[in-house]
Amino acid sequence: MQLAIEFLKADVLVIGSGCAGLIAAIEAAKTRCTVMLIDKGLIGKSGCTVGAQNIAAVIKDEIPEDSVELHYKDTIKAGKGLNDPHLVKIMVEEAEESIRQLEAIGMFFERREDGRYKLLDMNGHSYPRALLHSDRTGKVIVDVLRAEAERLGVTMKGDVLLTCIFKEKGQVQGAMAVDFARGCLVLILAKAVVIATGGAGQLYPLTTNCDQSTGDGMVLSLKAGCTLKDLEFYQFYPATVIVPKALHGYCLGMIQFGRLYNNKGERFMTKYDPISLEKGTRDLISLSIYREIIAGNGTPNKGVYLDISGLPVDVLRSFDEECKILHSCGIDINSNRIEISPAAHYFMGGIKIDENGKTALNGLFAAGEVSGGFHGANRLGNNSLLECLVFGRRAGRAAGLYAGETDYYPPGRDSISGEIARLRTILNKGTRKYQPGHILEALQQVMWEHVGIIRSTGGLEKAREILTELKANLETNTGISRKDLLFNRELYYYLQVENMILLAEAMVISALARKESRGAHVMENYLESNDEQWLVNTEITFINGRLSLQLVPCKKLNDYRRGGIVE
Repeated sequence: MQLAIEFLKADVLVIGSGCAGLIAAIEAAKTRCTVMLIDKGLIGKSGCTVGAQNIAAVIKDEIPEDSVELHYKDTIKAGKGLNDPHLVKIMVEEAEESIRQLEAIGMFFERREDGRYKLLDMNGHSYPRALLHSDRTGKVIVDVLRAEAERLGVTMKGDVLLTCIFKEKGQVQGAMAVDFARGCLVLILAKAVVIATGGAGQLYPLTTNCDQSTGDGMVLSLKAGCTLKDLEFYQFYPATVIVPKALHGYCLGMIQFGRLYNNKGERFMTKYDPISLEKGTRDLISLSIYREIIAGNGTPNKGVYLDISGLPVDVLRSFDEECKILHSCGIDINSNRIEISPAAHYFMGGIKIDENGKTALNGLFAAGEVSGGFHGANRLGNNSLLECLVFGRRAGRAAGLYAGETDYYPPGRDSISGEIARLRTILNKGTRKYQPGHILEALQQVMWEHVGIIRSTGGLEKAREILTELKANLETNTGISRKDLLFNRELYYYLQVENMILLAEAMVISALARKESRGAHVMENYLESNDEQWLVNTEITFINGRLSLQLVPCKKLNDYRRGGIVE
């Protein structure tokens, strides 16, 4: 079977069209490089940025008592000391500059009548510092960035799924992808590649993430020689709607202004966090909800109740889109309690990078949720968009400068033919016992049961066994009925599930290694945190087809003004 191949070339190739990917493409283009951006979804609609509501930033003179130092401390506190303090320091210090640059190309953040920014007071922050554009902040940011990328001449292609990163002697060479819209393979030569593919929420059956969040960028970077860190830490958002089904998985930002009740009518957060209540950190609220459910205090649909009746008008105005969506599905927030449950929300772990997004592979950069180090054991709310902005800029600029100083290194014939042969083998499998969707459902179930909000050594060992079985079933018993590439959904899901299983295995290895509870990693048989032994980052590499774990001591915290760390 012949597979059509298109050959393309760009100085910088960006994978992913969310906030991090778009701003990386913009910054790379400013260095006068040719830039191509691909996404397996639709440009402008793919990724999780479009659903983001707020962005945290300390803006000078807005709140005199607030400071970037406080933002730094809040972030480290939420991360339970496992954050890379150098990366955090850069993120909070460059926040205002990133906001100003965004405004300069057309972004508008809401302001009060006196001209000051309208800032929301969000969970875990010492002062209000969340900027917003109604509750459509992420979508508007994507629209603004996309327009700027087009103005700068960035080539953008949707429905293109990355399958392989080519490298030789520690140097990136380009990538192979499937263009499902045109029904062909695409070989892209590039001097530098920026991975901005987001997280992996689709590992779980209930998630706030988009369909594209399958961890492709992490796994393909791992296979190319990069290190992944802190994979045991997956944040679950406390409040996603479970009833009605039309809103299943819809993320409610209003939780911190509401009240949580179990099926006995008890406001149970008074037991778990009597001071902060529903304004506490996401890891604690999600854990508290989960404990109520498994104790038999949940709703008929295995959730709890969120009461957001009687909220002030100014708060409701900030969540106008949420209110409209709830109303459209027959939910009156002033008379109905909403059944909610935690859902997979954000991957704190990811590709290990330096301050410019550089990975262990020369010419390969990463930015956004796909990268690790910023959030430690738990992400502080509203820092996600900020991380994307600050490090998308840095990674894009660094990639552009790198590309300007190097030549193209085309992948060898054997590397190219090997990847084509791999894809052809999958396409030739024909109809078999399972379809890729069957394996995905089984994967999501084992992750929810054993690698979810509460883990145990026994459960993780069981997960490892099942993952081994799923990998074997995918390879031997899962078929692809069509042999062509044009919008071949079976192949699309097969390639993603293949990546997801390897990522799940790496997560289980990391979780088994950490014999304590910290942040989003809660071990039933190790409920206490242990700073003496476990102020370490887990790091995963992929060598000769096998996953390998290393424990690396965290960078020590020091006085913020002295640089945040002691080497």
